[in-house]
Amino acid sequence: MSYGDEQKRRDREDRDRRDREEADRRDREDRERREQEDRDRRDRDRR
Repeated sequence: MSYGDEQKRRDREDRDRRDREEADRRDREDRERREQEDRDRRDRDRR
């Protein structure tokens, strides 16, 4: 495998990892926002 191929493979793996981390972060933020909205809704329902 030439140096260029190795570099491309590494770049692709880095990009895949960044995409996964970004997706994980978005999922976590969405879940936290939904949980917060659920809590807000329950608080309003109690009043």
